Amino acid sequence: MAERSVTRAARRLGLSQPAVSNALARLRLGVGDPLFARTRRGIEPTARAVAMAGPVRSAITTLRQALLDPSSAGSNLRLVTVAANEYARRILLSDLAADARSMPEEVVFDIRDPGVHQGEAPLLTIDWASSARAAILLRDSVAYVYREISVPAGTTRTLEWFLACRHVAVDGGEADRLLDAALAATNRTRRLTFRAPGMADAAAMVAGGDLIAVLPRRFAERLAPGLGLSVSELPLDVATLILMLDWTPNGVADPVYRWLNARLIATGRALSNRAASETHRRT
Repeated sequence: MAERSVTRAARRLGLSQPAVSNALARLRLGVGDPLFARTRRGIEPTARAVAMAGPVRSAITTLRQALLDPSSAGSNLRLVTVAANEYARRILLSDLAADARSMPEEVVFDIRDPGVHQGEAPLLTIDWASSARAAILLRDSVAYVYREISVPAGTTRTLEWFLACRHVAVDGGEADRLLDAALAATNRTRRLTFRAPGMADAAAMVAGGDLIAVLPRRFAERLAPGLGLSVSELPLDVATLILMLDWTPNGVADPVYRWLNARLIATGRALSNRAASETHRRT
């Protein structure tokens, strides 16, 4: 239902495509309905699948609660879903974990990718693109990571050098999208060699070979030291990355929403102030 694709669903579940196809075939047989039909846009749910989706989500939420803490079934323990992209999980939520002592004790936060729609709707969503009501949480620039030892001594890292290097792109990566849009505006292209499923995967591939990956600067600077990578400015102007904070309209009065919202905004502001201070110091 979420992916509209057996292949993408298999990737997200960590299973093979045939395994998911076989499971879907058994489900169709058990339910007595095709459930999904192939179209040009992918697979679309039947009326029966749409009717099943809500109750199945509720059942998954109840089951997940019991698995997280079997003694909590029927108790007041609440599972709160927060959708956050890879950047937000690494940059914002990792800092938020330091404030764990002040978290509401009766709440378990279920952190997931915005593309996963199992269970209840997320109380908050942190992503590059969001709805019209979303607020700007954080801005970042695009940089690139590379192995210093892979660049011959005396090399001038010009735009031509950058484009001639072998690149690993991130599947659906916002930094890659902004870079490619800037290059297209000047009728240029880069040398794409690999596509990785996530930003951390792309950085790991760069660490293992003579490659380049474009990433949000804060993300790159957090990963680079542990991988032995260097971080550098792009040799061309690229639009700014904007991280957005979205919320469930009926959740605004929720005390858990207020707690989480306040801390995310404070963390984003602290990171922005730190970046501004570092920029001022460099200039």
